[in-house]
Amino acid sequence: MSFFNIGELYRDTYHIEHVEPFFEGELAVASAEGKRYFLQHVRLQKPAPPRAIQQYLSLKNHPLIVPYLQVFSEERSLVTIRPYVPFKERLHQRVARGELEEDQIIAWVRSLFPVEKVLKEKPLRMYTLLHPANIGVTETGELQVLYCGVEGRTLPDPKMDWGNLLYMLFSGNLVDEPLKKLPSEADFPKQLAKLIQKSFNRPAESVASQLDSYLKKRDSTSLFDQLFKRSGSAKKEPDSTPSPSAAESDRSSQTEGSSLLQQRLEQERQAREEQERQEREEAERRRREEEAARREQERQAREKQERQEREEAERRRREEEAAHREQERQAPNEQERRARAEEERQQHDRIAVQMEEYVRQVFQTSPGGK
Repeated sequence: MSFFNIGELYRDTYHIEHVEPFFEGELAVASAEGKRYFLQHVRLQKPAPPRAIQQYLSLKNHPLIVPYLQVFSEERSLVTIRPYVPFKERLHQRVARGELEEDQIIAWVRSLFPVEKVLKEKPLRMYTLLHPANIGVTETGELQVLYCGVEGRTLPDPKMDWGNLLYMLFSGNLVDEPLKKLPSEADFPKQLAKLIQKSFNRPAESVASQLDSYLKKRDSTSLFDQLFKRSGSAKKEPDSTPSPSAAESDRSSQTEGSSLLQQRLEQERQAREEQERQEREEAERRRREEEAARREQERQAREKQERQEREEAERRRREEEAAHREQERQAPNEQERRARAEEERQQHDRIAVQMEEYVRQVFQTSPGGK
């Protein structure tokens, strides 16, 4: 049974316009208040704690990830709300058209390496699915991933790795179930097959290293082949004297081969610099976020302390006022008590005087007193 249905409203806000199955869940396009959104239904294998949702919401500024605006908890699932991106196409559509150039594939794969680092650094480790259907190509030719999951919480599991992605992009064959190794029927050049095989179940850093080694071998082999062909041609006609135009053509070919190698090395350098720049920007962004979080914690701590001090001062003030009122209330009673005591003392003194006067009179009137 579909979670989203075309024409219905999600949360009385998002009007569903399009729905497609998407990695054990669904991906919908919806509109609300004149804007369009991606709505993704993500199945859960375990309940997602609040901090998992906060991690999703922290993915707002990474250029390779479609931002998360809201995350709603549903029964055994999550629904994420993201801004709609008008992709030129998704990679699985581009793969289906064929004729992908090797350098384009390598550039795409390189550009995705930072995503893994960002997601794995989260307190609850996250991941993306390295499948062409999960990767969109923007109008400017940049890549963005749609699905991100939390390890041990969301489905599907992170089994679509770099080896799977490289196999699908180079072969043009899309797989539904993740591969653990290169299929026996795969027909790739030796070095390329070695690269793909060593990319299964490997982190981005390892794949990047394998990719660098592959490019160096490929480019050096290509230049060597060009030079070897020219050398072989010269040996076939040892007695022939090349014409000035032939010599110029040979020098031009050598220059072209050297230029090609330099171009590839320059592309590699630029790619490394771009990756390092993105990593620096990401590190700076995390530093700013951590600094902002630290300042926010300090501010909250100060406010809490000030609030406690105000509450304590107010409590003492109320206690002092209550004690003062109690003293004022007891003051009249104390005066009355003292007045009564004074009156009783005076009455006692009067009685004592009267008794003395009475005794004196008795002694004076008695016969013995005459």
